[in-house]
Amino acid sequence: MLTRRALPLLALPVTARAQPRWPQRPVKLVVPFAAGGIIDVVARIIAEPLARRFGQPFVIDNVPGAGSTIGARAAARAAPDGQTLLFNGAAHVVIPALYPDAGFDALADFIPVALVGDQSFLLCVHPSVPARTVPEFLAWLRTRRGEATFATTGIGAASHLAGELLKTLAGVDFTVVPIAARPRR
Repeated sequence: MLTRRALPLLALPVTARAQPRWPQRPVKLVVPFAAGGIIDVVARIIAEPLARRFGQPFVIDNVPGAGSTIGARAAARAAPDGQTLLFNGAAHVVIPALYPDAGFDALADFIPVALVGDQSFLLCVHPSVPARTVPEFLAWLRTRRGEATFATTGIGAASHLAGELLKTLAGVDFTVVPIAARPRR
């Protein structure tokens, strides 16, 4: 409740100051994967519309390595001015479990801004595998404990974790082979 003495204060002019429009300069999108990968491609697809919308370039900075921790560390150490954004994938939520000494706190040092996409998985088998359904495939795997291989995009990647989950839930065994480790022909 206002008192009679405070009432004259309402007549004083109030200076309004608008916040500067964001961004004031080019925005760096740190992509913690190599150029040409799916996360890099998606970042490049959205960078141009973002640049048009906000009137500043959105520059892709690929900083790959160590399951995305090197790039995430670079983003975490950037000035907290909103001019550097991390464009990561599911790997970001796995970092605390795989890399407890990553040099940053994956949960406390970042604030989610937008969900850009999601990822689906497809289970495929070579035509020589005598299985046409998932139950048939799991039965086939049980007869070949550890002999079958499972390709992933990398250790700790979402595809790797999905394969490990399949192994655990179905009680099967196979060898995980990161695609990057595959010998070139």
